[in-house]
Amino acid sequence: MEKILNPKNQLLVKDDVGRGKPITRDLPPDGFTFGKPDRKDPEGASIVTQSWKAHEQSRPKDPERDFKKLNKLGIKNGAVDAKKIKEFRQTNDARLDLGKSKRNASQPPLDQMAFGKPNRPSTPIQGVISNHYGENAAQEIQDKYVIQHELKKQSKGLPLPKQTKAHEKAVEHIKGKQQAKEEKQEFKLKRFQNVEPRTNTNRPAGNGGQAQE
Repeated sequence: MEKILNPKNQLLVKDDVGRGKPITRDLPPDGFTFGKPDRKDPEGASIVTQSWKAHEQSRPKDPERDFKKLNKLGIKNGAVDAKKIKEFRQTNDARLDLGKSKRNASQPPLDQMAFGKPNRPSTPIQGVISNHYGENAAQEIQDKYVIQHELKKQSKGLPLPKQTKAHEKAVEHIKGKQQAKEEKQEFKLKRFQNVEPRTNTNRPAGNGGQAQE
């Protein structure tokens, strides 16, 4: 068997037939525990429950620079080019006015104070079983109908809208057309106008056709 120059190189180590490659790494002894140990918290559950840290409000941040105001001030002071404006901004400053927030100082609640919304009182089950509420609703609807009927009797009704001249002319034109259509006689050839019908249909005159005798 050839001698291996670097016996720790897994790629250079050769295995025998039917056997695995020999170990090339230094393994820890038996019973060794792998992994990272948990870091013990110095503040246990008993300390957390026995002490209370109040919230400390963070300091408000400074507002951003008001470049619009700085440009106006620079123009008033003669800074009209980029170089003078840069110098003016280095010696002068203006911040945005965010206003003052008004916070109402809330008083701590009383020890006997109850939070939440009160429950609605329960409906009496006797009134539900005896249909007391249904009868009241039906009686209210019936009274409402009676009042509406009395109001309709007392009211004189709305006046009809006054017709315009154009509407009156249009109605007259339609009625005249209908009358002319009714008076129009059926078309007949001149040689058949005086010929009497040979059948009788028992229809009134003007409707044509008579039943065959």
